[in-house]
Amino acid sequence: MNIGIVGLGLIGGSIGLKLQRLNHTIYGVTNNNFNEKKAITRKLANYVSCDLGILKECSIIILALPIKDLINPSKKLISVIPKESIVTDVGSIKEPIINTWEKIHPLFIGSHPMAGTEQQGVDSGFESLLDNAKWIVTPTSKTNSYAINTLSNLINSMECEICKASPKEHDEAV
Repeated sequence: MNIGIVGLGLIGGSIGLKLQRLNHTIYGVTNNNFNEKKAITRKLANYVSCDLGILKECSIIILALPIKDLINPSKKLISVIPKESIVTDVGSIKEPIINTWEKIHPLFIGSHPMAGTEQQGVDSGFESLLDNAKWIVTPTSKTNSYAINTLSNLINSMECEICKASPKEHDEAV
């Protein structure tokens, strides 16, 4: 599949490395030219750009952005995401993100891989970060079943264990 990752820090970069090994084509978006060059050097994605327009090729888009940017996404980001793409995030809180994105995109599903280190940024991702990690998927009554199944298959292919929880249950547990 063509998979977009917006944000190639610890989580986004690690997902990019893992999915490339599984023969997916990864389109990575960075926030500036400096990080773009680092991400290219580290091979965090097959294609890396600061231009959000590269996401138009993607059937799944993973938003690996800071919480504030997930709750208040840029108009540019919203405008370039194809309506037929499945969109998920990897943020550590779910209710505010889902409340925002379910209004924006019909195939949004909240998720949160339970993996990490104290590191951050483009230099921090590594392929094995997600090995045997639990990945919480937080569907709501509005979540499309095709999106749930497709995302679940992708997560399983990365050797992560899927756990389902409501957004509220997730946020209370985390």
